[in-house]
Amino acid sequence: MRLLIQNPGAAPVEGYTLLGVSTTRNCGVAGTIGQFGSGAKHAINTLLRAGLKLLIYCGKTRLEFATRDDTVNDGLVTKPIKRVVCRLGGTSSKTLDMGWCLDFGAIDWTDLSMALREFVANAIDRTVRERGDFVPALLNEDLRRPSSKTALSGRGTALRASTSKSTTTCSGSTASCPAASCTFPAGRNWSRNPCCPRPTGT
Repeated sequence: MRLLIQNPGAAPVEGYTLLGVSTTRNCGVAGTIGQFGSGAKHAINTLLRAGLKLLIYCGKTRLEFATRDDTVNDGLVTKPIKRVVCRLGGTSSKTLDMGWCLDFGAIDWTDLSMALREFVANAIDRTVRERGDFVPALLNEDLRRPSSKTALSGRGTALRASTSKSTTTCSGSTASCPAASCTFPAGRNWSRNPCCPRPTGT
């Protein structure tokens, strides 16, 4: 089973490989979501921990994430770790050391739906910034001609499990999304769909 998430435009490689980089923070465009510069990196780790293969295309540059075994010694014990690396393809053949290990985010990024939501939010952000709104781009099928895309593949049961978690539904109405509705994982009190009004204080 495979899942493809795509959007118009091309994200910078640093958006996935450099912790803290956010191109939407303070971008001045209403309706964007990203701000911390860490969500995509947490999402990558979440999928790797689940044993899923992840490919990200930034234009013609392919990013393939994996891990390599390493150890850390604090003078008392030697601890085995898995360093996250990124193999570039297409326009480059470099292998980048991400500077973090697979345990980054393991305590609170525990559900595959969190990772999937993150990549969908990134696609929405780019579409909103480039096209002004997400829904018209979706209705006009502009998202079928992307430059950036994220592809996931692996154990089909794992991907299905991520979409079968309990969900909460919210509904509302905006100028661009009359009578809009959307769903998001239970326990989260707002959706990253711009058609779903974001409650105050979230």
